[in-house]
This record gives sequence, C-alpha cells and structure tokens, in this order.
Amino acid sequence: MSSTYRLMGDFRAARERDERVYRFSRIVRGESHFNTLNTLGNIACDVRDAGDYERSVAMLRTVHESYVAVHG
Repeated sequence: MSSTYRLMGDFRAARERDERVYRFSRIVRGESHFNTLNTLGNIACDVRDAGDYERSVAMLRTVHESYVAVHG
C-alpha cells in the first residue's frame, strides 16, 4: 500500500497510511492475523526508509517471531 508513497519519498505519508491500516486490521482481524502482521512489516519498512534502522530491525523481528508463533 505505501510503496507509492515511499517511491515518491513521502515517508511520513506512507507511515501514516500504514499505521491507519494497521490499527483497523488489529480491530477487525486481530493482532496475529497474517494481514495485520504484514502491515506491521510495512510500517517497519517505512521506519527503515526514514533512516531509523535499529527500530526497523526490532519491529521486523517482532513480526517474524509473531508470524512463526502463530502460523508456523
């Protein structure tokens, strides 16, 4: 979803959009749903693209661990 914003260099817009989708997905699908975790991964990429590499890696680890715990 946010790839268009990232390509244009508008990292703030990308992150804001992904965060809205993430909040909605958590409510509708739950925290461990595949799409919710995927959206959290998108936010991690937004954070990375904005230059916060350490936070991005921590977020991606959380996504990976959650995905493996729930989906194998």
